[in-house]
Amino acid sequence: MTLEPLKYLIQSVAIERDGDRIVAERVAQVVTVFNAEQAVQAIHEFEQQIEQINREAGNGRVEEGHGLQGGPEPDRRQAGDLEEAGGGHSRRVDAQGVPGR
Repeated sequence: MTLEPLKYLIQSVAIERDGDRIVAERVAQVVTVFNAEQAVQAIHEFEQQIEQINREAGNGRVEEGHGLQGGPEPDRRQAGDLEEAGGGHSRRVDAQGVPGR
């Protein structure tokens, strides 16, 4: 009996940086692909989504339905919209994984 590849699960993650520190992670849905060409296409599509989100954020707007999860809510929120705005986030870590202050 021999092994052969059946499928690949791709978990794409985008990060937000503040200088050298990673301040947030945005996890996209897992994508299932069955060959290398599909994997390249999935990665390319994810990068295009990130570019679109960055363009919209740069224009001061994030439209509904354009979140990484594909839901009706954008993945990114303005700091003033959060209850703990200014207090930081407990998942904040720097590039080396060290929790922030």
